[in-house]
Amino acid sequence: MNILQQHHIKATFFVLGRNVAQYPHLLQQIATAGHAIGNHSWSHGYQDHNFELALTEIQQTTDIVEQYTGHKTALFRPPGGFLDNGLVAQASAQKMVTVLWTIDDTYEGSVDLAVQNVIKNATSGGIVLMHDGGGNRELMIKALPLVISELKRQGYQLVTIPHLLNLAETHVRSGDVIDCKSPEHLN
Repeated sequence: MNILQQHHIKATFFVLGRNVAQYPHLLQQIATAGHAIGNHSWSHGYQDHNFELALTEIQQTTDIVEQYTGHKTALFRPPGGFLDNGLVAQASAQKMVTVLWTIDDTYEGSVDLAVQNVIKNATSGGIVLMHDGGGNRELMIKALPLVISELKRQGYQLVTIPHLLNLAETHVRSGDVIDCKSPEHLN
């Protein structure tokens, strides 16, 4: 968040409910800084979810985000990008928009490779996925300021998902899956 603040960038944080429960002060810092917040399920499970489990995963996360921010999120990013394990169906039933990504962060290699991965795959309307869990993220932390600077230098405007999709004024409906490779979603 410090890097984003230094570069005057707002981002979208897709949070796990269990992490919010453990670190509510971090969610409040994210919200207070003006970043957007999305639901990333309670426990990040990839397995098939029956109705009750999917409902719990989505609703508990939505509820805890609202509890600590005062806002109910309308965004959902499925763990691993899995669209058919029950979570997306439940998010859709709760009038949420499912958001995927166009660029994934690099887990191994060098800072230069991580920066090159993002820059060479950057597109207008693209979404860069950067993880904060699942291992050592030092590489992407070091790459982030370089990525931001280079994308800005190339004329990209870095915005939140709600800003990108302009949910209030576009034809995006709850239940849509947004992969940001389809230009009809980017009016």
